Amino acid sequence: MKLFGYQIASIAVLILISPIATATEPFPGQKVDRAESTIVQATEDAYLQAGRNKLMRGDYRGAIENFTEAIRLNPQNEDAYGLRGIAYDITGRYQQAISDYDRAIELNPQNEDAYTHRGLAYDHLGRYQQAISDYDRAIELNPRSVVAHYNRGLTYEHLGKYQQAISDYDRAIKLNPRYYRAYTNRGVIYAKLGDLDRAIADFDRAIELNPQNFIAYNNRANAYEIEGKYQQAISDYDRAIKLNPRYAEAYNNRGLAYEHLGKYQQAISDYDRAIRLNPRYVRVYMNRANAYALRRNYRKAISDYDRAIRLNPRYAEAYYNRGVIYAKLGDTQQAIADLRKAANLFRQQNRIKEYRTTLDRIQKLQSN
Repeated sequence: MKLFGYQIASIAVLILISPIATATEPFPGQKVDRAESTIVQATEDAYLQAGRNKLMRGDYRGAIENFTEAIRLNPQNEDAYGLRGIAYDITGRYQQAISDYDRAIELNPQNEDAYTHRGLAYDHLGRYQQAISDYDRAIELNPRSVVAHYNRGLTYEHLGKYQQAISDYDRAIKLNPRYYRAYTNRGVIYAKLGDLDRAIADFDRAIELNPQNFIAYNNRANAYEIEGKYQQAISDYDRAIKLNPRYAEAYNNRGLAYEHLGKYQQAISDYDRAIRLNPRYVRVYMNRANAYALRRNYRKAISDYDRAIRLNPRYAEAYYNRGVIYAKLGDTQQAIADLRKAANLFRQQNRIKEYRTTLDRIQKLQSN
């Protein structure tokens, strides 16, 4: 029984959101009564500080309300726009964040942090070239900005420009040799390029700098798993889970390591946990289905492939694997239907090798 291979979760990356610096100088051109100005300024500052405190506590709705009130009192307050933009960004309201960053930049075209944050919002929206342009401007304003180099590296990674990403991570590390996030993400690039030794060295350094960095443990475990060092991988997944018991990706990945060792029940237990943490985690349903199939529990396997397909109707491997199981159960008609769907999706995705493999299997079923 040939199934399309294990679906290893993507090696995780980090995105940093840095606080926008606070301006202390008065805004020019304000002509109001001194006593009234003092009262308004005190109230405005109080709302701004309350918003910062709520932002740090994760009360984003409350922070937005406070920053909005500060803006009402002083529509020229660039900090309030920038900070409200961060709150919008964190809550996924990227277009509103961009509007606030636009206003902050309009008020102060030298505000490097606003460019950096707007770049991050553009990145979240997949508008990568605009993100790069903003990071370029932030770096032009401050060539020593660690965050701008780091975030530009992330965007280059999203564009598949790995060498440029490495160059930016290199620069971030040169500017701050203890910046563990840059080591973590540079390790991701090296892993994608197949340079596992360098990847593991970067993950080692990231962990040395921040032993609480559960993402680095997960990523190093991924690298060990690719090398076939499954026990070392499991040890690192254990550590990642201990640091963050709600880290669904680590449960999924540890399940894969157990599966490679033939420990299917332990694998299924980890997949169960990952699904409880994230019921919409498509890869886990695929992986649990494969584990059920390897244990010849075909009905449960089909149920999980069904779920994966409902969550992602373009998941070609799920159709393929479900077709293989239906063939195993003797339901040739349903098997061929699934395999044809998989073949069409592989062709649309320009995955020629998988497309041809699927056509060969269909032909074999039809000739029987």
